[in-house]
Amino acid sequence: YSMFRKQVEALGLLQHPDLLPWSLPAAWRPALLAEDVAVEAAQRVDLDAADLKRSVNHLWNQLCLRLGELSWMVEEEDVSDLGDDERSGIRGLGGGESAAWRRLRAYCEPAEGHLPSYKALRNGLVGTDYSTKLSMYLAHGCLTARSVLDHLRGHLRRIDAGDDASDVARTRDSVDLLVLHLLWRDFMHLYAVSMGPRLFHRYGRCAYRPPAAPVGDGDGDGDGAARRWELFRRWQRGQTGYPFVDASMRELLVTGYMSNRGRQNVASFLVNDLRVDWRWGASHFERHLVDYDVAANYGNWQYLAGVGSDPRTTSGAATRPPVGRYFNVAKQAMLYDPDATFMRTWCPELRPLCETQAQRCGDDAAAAVACYVDRRLLTALLQEAGADASGRRIDYPAEPIAALAHGLDPVADLLTAKDDLVRRTKRRGVKHGNIPLLAQAS
Repeated sequence: YSMFRKQVEALGLLQHPDLLPWSLPAAWRPALLAEDVAVEAAQRVDLDAADLKRSVNHLWNQLCLRLGELSWMVEEEDVSDLGDDERSGIRGLGGGESAAWRRLRAYCEPAEGHLPSYKALRNGLVGTDYSTKLSMYLAHGCLTARSVLDHLRGHLRRIDAGDDASDVARTRDSVDLLVLHLLWRDFMHLYAVSMGPRLFHRYGRCAYRPPAAPVGDGDGDGDGAARRWELFRRWQRGQTGYPFVDASMRELLVTGYMSNRGRQNVASFLVNDLRVDWRWGASHFERHLVDYDVAANYGNWQYLAGVGSDPRTTSGAATRPPVGRYFNVAKQAMLYDPDATFMRTWCPELRPLCETQAQRCGDDAAAAVACYVDRRLLTALLQEAGADASGRRIDYPAEPIAALAHGLDPVADLLTAKDDLVRRTKRRGVKHGNIPLLAQAS
């Protein structure tokens, strides 16, 4: 991606839409070999109505059979109220081109102050305005990346004459970061074209191919496959036993949306901690995301699984399995949900336990947060509580479905993680007053 970005910037291709050529240069068009064209022409025959009907019916029957084979991965759900939940990060954002432009203009409005804070708050988890929420409009063609870029540059020209130089600098930093994200989106589309069917292959660009597994082991038939299927189903439902993962998965099921930080964490958890085929997760995202995009979805899943662009393989690429990008969900919860606002929102059944623990520790906010990020403490509290005040058993996994691939002691590292976050944001020139820290509102 870095090579692609530098080449695009050097060529000066990020220009006003009106200055673009009506057609792409020939070198940029997908290559179509002369022999492919000849074969296609040779195979072209005239079909009468009956032949055409039989062909269409055959294709439809084959499609239905294939969908039937995939039906085991999904369940029927009511999506009529998608996005209407008061906890939804996209609540109130309508569909269509007019709504897309309203969102873009409102986000850039100086009085609102959202755009200058984008760089600092883009990893947020709760609310509508921590990020642009333009992905769904881009995915459905309500906006184009170039029109967004043009609007952002026009906005910069309008604020250049302002008196607040620091605000202009923050806005420029945020716009630069947004442009990088738009370029990443374009890169994923070019990557998808270059990959072709391999975009949907388990090992993507990697040369690695696993040895034949014995029956009942790995992803084959038997107990191994059944175990992975059970892990996957609990991941889908937000019942993994890790509140940070469960909160993101529940948000997706209820609203059709998930933050970028959440997507990275739940994907890493599925691939690296549960050792489940990344394509299962990509299929689940495909079914539920309102901003689903084929190239971005499968390209980013491959990237995280270590089999996509810049695959993370070792020197023995043909014999060693790829290494995915790992996110420790406990540490990520401390860094990006340090006051547990997000986890409280989507795992309400745990609130009484955490409030009780905080009271035991003298109303210590850190003790309440530790209940959400320290799985050992949460297990002990669940075993002790047994049931809530009304006598009903607390509906949350008494044990996590798997141990994290890389261990972490959240209680011991809680304040250290917070201090690390402050230091990192200071190095980037971000005032940490903009970052939700422990005991502050996110």
